[in-house]
Amino acid sequence: MEYLISKVKWNENGKGIVSMIVHENNDGNISTGEEKSRNWIVEKLKYGYIFKCIYRTEGTKWTRGSQLRLKDGSLKWGDTLPFIIQTKRKTFISYYHNDDSEHKKKFLNLTSDLIVSKSVEEGDISSDVSDEYAKQLIQKGYLSDTTVLVVLLGAKTKCRKHVD
Repeated sequence: MEYLISKVKWNENGKGIVSMIVHENNDGNISTGEEKSRNWIVEKLKYGYIFKCIYRTEGTKWTRGSQLRLKDGSLKWGDTLPFIIQTKRKTFISYYHNDDSEHKKKFLNLTSDLIVSKSVEEGDISSDVSDEYAKQLIQKGYLSDTTVLVVLLGAKTKCRKHVD
């Protein structure tokens, strides 16, 4: 059994590993991933299990990195892994729905473990309402409880009626 590591959680002083996100690799099918303690990982390494770092690239593809090793009681590897973030950020993504929806999908795929999308989806707001009313709906119904605003800029963004 090969295990794949995608993220790491360090202790408060940043010198010791608390846990990692571990995925099982079953003939190229990579599981969703679970947070496993350092002790669990060390025990598996002692019994000869293989752990490798992985990174999510564009789309849903994973790329393998270095192998995790146990040396003098410490876990060692040659890559920089992202941190495990406990709280996802509520994020509003502003984009041109006709031209940039594929870019939004890619962005969400790459950040799905970091954010919760609070964006306007196709059909949420009628195109028949006034610009001012649409702005109020977005401010009160979508932006009011978000902590992050992302604006995807495309070739035609500057031409959009809501961009001023």
